[in-house]
Amino acid sequence: MIDQGYNQNIQTSIAGQITDFTVKPTSLFNGDLNTYTFSLKTIIPLIPGDVISFIAPNSITLPKTNSTNLCFAEDSTQTVTCGISGQNVLVTYQSGANITSLTWSMLNVTNPPSIQKSSGFTKISISDVKSYLVAEFTSESNGVTNVYPANITSAVLF
Repeated sequence: MIDQGYNQNIQTSIAGQITDFTVKPTSLFNGDLNTYTFSLKTIIPLIPGDVISFIAPNSITLPKTNSTNLCFAEDSTQTVTCGISGQNVLVTYQSGANITSLTWSMLNVTNPPSIQKSSGFTKISISDVKSYLVAEFTSESNGVTNVYPANITSAVLF
């Protein structure tokens, strides 16, 4: 006798864990336009097609346009793309091996206008290509703290 079965989709009820999410700007001056480097570590491997989503603090100004050149993975064997809508960011892991850590950079991000620490990045999660939740960061990430006030220049007004 041949056993006949059926195709059944299984969805987990508890998401995996993102164990670390860090953000580091290249400049620590108020209001500087610079590059932000993001690092993520997860227990469940990222596979091509997975999407990392998060919300950036309101005090940080993200690029206004979506571009294929806006984000890049630090490892040249990996490819990512970014989509931005307001403070909502989607980073799609396009190609590379299955990995448990990813570092990528985003160009043209403007630092907060104050040396006061920004709020953290929130709602950090990973979804698969079908939008099923795979992993999440259960706490708020670190904020951005500028060390230097804006550059002050002198000028003759009269």
